[in-house]
Amino acid sequence: MKDAVALLLFDTPLLQAENSPYIGDLNTGEDKEVTFYIKSTAPEGIYRGSLMLKYKNDLGDEIASEKHYIEVIVDSSPLKVEKVETKNLGVGKRGDILIKIKNTLDRNITNAEFTILPPPSITPLSPAYYTDEINTSETKEIKFRVSVSDEITSGSYKIYLIGKFSLDGVEDLVSISEFPIVVKPKAAYFEVISVEGTLYPDSTGEIRVKIKNIGDMTIYNGVAELTVSPPLTIAGGSSISSLIGVSQPGLYFMGTLKPNDVAVAKFRIDVDKDAGAGYYPVTIRIKYDDEEGYTHESSPITASVEVKEKSIVNPLTVSVAILVLIAVIAGVKFAKRRKS
Repeated sequence: MKDAVALLLFDTPLLQAENSPYIGDLNTGEDKEVTFYIKSTAPEGIYRGSLMLKYKNDLGDEIASEKHYIEVIVDSSPLKVEKVETKNLGVGKRGDILIKIKNTLDRNITNAEFTILPPPSITPLSPAYYTDEINTSETKEIKFRVSVSDEITSGSYKIYLIGKFSLDGVEDLVSISEFPIVVKPKAAYFEVISVEGTLYPDSTGEIRVKIKNIGDMTIYNGVAELTVSPPLTIAGGSSISSLIGVSQPGLYFMGTLKPNDVAVAKFRIDVDKDAGAGYYPVTIRIKYDDEEGYTHESSPITASVEVKEKSIVNPLTVSVAILVLIAVIAGVKFAKRRKS
């Protein structure tokens, strides 16, 4: 036999072979072991399966062997997925999948090896998880680090947990479990609540931007970056905190923000003398580190600042008006004295 492939079929749709093991060339009298992964939604019991081979003969013709019937026992899985947690699992990010599994048998499981089989857009970064033994009724946590593609759509995805173990001297027993995970969308996770402060033409003013962490994770070393366009420019006196040491225009250090925390970022803005009254757009981005130390940048958030016309009455004109009024009063008194 050449290019032989093993096939396993069942009379019930509740049992389905997930693979067709490739055997290759098989000589007369030669034995080869194959492993089938079976997806089962069937209740516990004994089921009949038909095993057959497809291969090529010496002329290259494809041949199907006769069927050989085998019994397959469906029992409750000895490894039960009790709980699944994810950390930082979002579009374009690296995150962790933590799985708690329990040995439900009355015997210990030995030489256990676990791997995960996610969809193509989620790539495992950590190798298989090994443990020498899982005792009866013991719960053990296993962890896998994965990388999520930028091209994936946020939502729920199915992950397969493949456990390979030994039981009572029988090796290479396989248990397959499936569970869902949720990939969070690639978003800013921040909200600009308000922009306070009024600007005037041909002057420098300060605005205060209230930024809220609307995500479900704590961010670290958060820095708000403000971008403006003419007739507005960033003044050179914006503070970034003593942790950085040097002031940088357009940046404000916010530090750690827990979910629902609000930070107030302050910026100084120069307004051109020819700027008209009205609202002008500004863009805010937040750079931050996650709990694993990876740096991310939010999507841009657009807000607006108001430029008002300068009031005609200012301290100088008020002073001049007072002096003129005093002069007028003095002139009137002088005129009355001359008449008298």
